Amino acid sequence: MKSKSLSFFESMFLVAIASSLLPRPAASQTSFFQGKTITIIQGRDPGGTGDLRVRALFPFLQKYVPGNPTIVSEYMPGGGSRKAANHIFRNSRADGLTIGNFSSAMVSLAVLGESGVLYDIDKFHYLGSPYSTYHAVFVSRKEAGFNTIEKLRAAGVEIKEVSERWLRASSNGDLRAVDLATEVYPAFPTDMQAQYMTLMTQAEGQCEIAETIFENRFMHASELQRLGARIRTQGNSAQVQGKTQLTGARLIASDLRASASLVLAGLAASGETWIDRVYHIDRGYEKIEEKLRAVGAEIERIKTVTG
Repeated sequence: MKSKSLSFFESMFLVAIASSLLPRPAASQTSFFQGKTITIIQGRDPGGTGDLRVRALFPFLQKYVPGNPTIVSEYMPGGGSRKAANHIFRNSRADGLTIGNFSSAMVSLAVLGESGVLYDIDKFHYLGSPYSTYHAVFVSRKEAGFNTIEKLRAAGVEIKEVSERWLRASSNGDLRAVDLATEVYPAFPTDMQAQYMTLMTQAEGQCEIAETIFENRFMHASELQRLGARIRTQGNSAQVQGKTQLTGARLIASDLRASASLVLAGLAASGETWIDRVYHIDRGYEKIEEKLRAVGAEIERIKTVTG
């Protein structure tokens, strides 16, 4: 397959919305959570039964969240679910480390349009309940880096909802480097990791990408380096330094997602990029060259004759 010229952001998004999720094996994400603090905001006063139940989970979280992060509680005395949900909605940072624990009444309050509700229930992700006999839930903001589209927005890609079935993506070229760790739903999927790495080669600054789902899933990094990308890999982490001017070269695709990332890199590179073994890409992206041409890419499939 041969590609050249630019239509990078539209094509990046086209691949993004075709992503799927796979189960997570036991793998580490230590480099992402090491030294971090996870804040659990409770919609209650400290010291009560609800607080004790939540704090009883801290050792479990510290044991099973890779990197042994510090777990702390922040309380909202006299506020209840409404005040706590408002607080998270307005003040949580876009780092994926702020979680709310409060009564499931936050849902009914929003649905019924009760006064004082300043949050949008659709902007929260449900993460689970700490116990089954009491209706309390854990939630976090979608903008906190859990969602693929929100991660792209954090990097500087403008995404608008045109309808229930269509989204429009664009960028003025001012992309920002944003750290990433793949995770199970609703986090960033591993099937978008390779494509995101290509995007980060065109972003200003340095970012770290942690792959927690599969081992040896940075095979595309060496091929991106052939184009001039500045990428260093160690274990399950990769550091990407941008912004880098990529230059066309001959590449070899190793798997389905790597194939997609190399096609995107070829579109961002100057000159022509040739990608061999593109039969991988046909397993997940039907007629990708036709779809990319529809948004302005200069790309064609070259049939080779052997023997």
